[in-house]
Amino acid sequence: EAGHLVFGLLSGYRFRSFRVGGVLWIRTDKGIKRTRLRLAGTAGQCLMSPPEGGEERISCGWYLMGGVLMSLLSVLVALALYYAFRSREVLAWFLRMWMIIGAATVLINGIPLRLMEGDNDGRRAWVVCASREAKRAFLAQMRVNDFLSEGGRMRDVSAEALPEEKDLSNPMTAALAVFHANRLLDAHRFDEARAEIDRLLSADSAIVGVYLQLLACDRMYLAALDGETERLSELRTPARQRFFKQMRINPSVLRTGYACALLADKDSAKAAAYLARFEDVAKRYPYAGEIEGERELIALAKQKGAQSNG
Repeated sequence: EAGHLVFGLLSGYRFRSFRVGGVLWIRTDKGIKRTRLRLAGTAGQCLMSPPEGGEERISCGWYLMGGVLMSLLSVLVALALYYAFRSREVLAWFLRMWMIIGAATVLINGIPLRLMEGDNDGRRAWVVCASREAKRAFLAQMRVNDFLSEGGRMRDVSAEALPEEKDLSNPMTAALAVFHANRLLDAHRFDEARAEIDRLLSADSAIVGVYLQLLACDRMYLAALDGETERLSELRTPARQRFFKQMRINPSVLRTGYACALLADKDSAKAAAYLARFEDVAKRYPYAGEIEGERELIALAKQKGAQSNG
């Protein structure tokens, strides 16, 4: 992640956020804030603000391959130190292990591969650099993230900044379709959101796994809200439930858990536990606009529950 940061800065990008494990540093209008955020399937993440100007003038390769380049640099440093200190047995052993692990990291992240959690750095860079549409989609995602980091809401992202995307064969353009579904849900355009999410979940697409699971989470919320018992049962698979446990500090997962407990399971105690957990997470969650939107969806579920009981 430090490599993405360093090579991003050298390419004209600005720091936006840096996460290692569950610890996140994010730039806001009040300076850099330290908070907590965890995303299943990722050990860290570095997000940058792209330079101003047209997409043809912005370099993406150095930023996307920064992690691989930093790993390669560490291998070269270890190699130089090994030749300097190879007579010291313990240190030489440590440096050999450093080189082996570093070289493996370079290969696993550098050779374009699609892994279980999504594309590695090499494939992501190859996809973005090989396609103008993918590069446009990548920069659009980064600019949307900038907007959200400053407290914005998905519903307020303009159609120009986030055009509706039909090409699901490319992971970058497919991600824009996910963002569009998120915008429909945040705008409470529930009929459109339901149809779009069902389309994305059933399509043969390049949408990465974590996005698909979070789309299913949103669809579960809508199913609970509308009393779609069969659809909710289809979506609540054991594998998905395990994923949601891994994402138990994600506000949308907690919001859906609350709605399902309250409306589908009729378990007020379980719903109260989800709500308490949500409030705890909301205190330190870095995206204020997202929390505002989730509170509105929780309020709708609470209102629906009151009507059912009344």
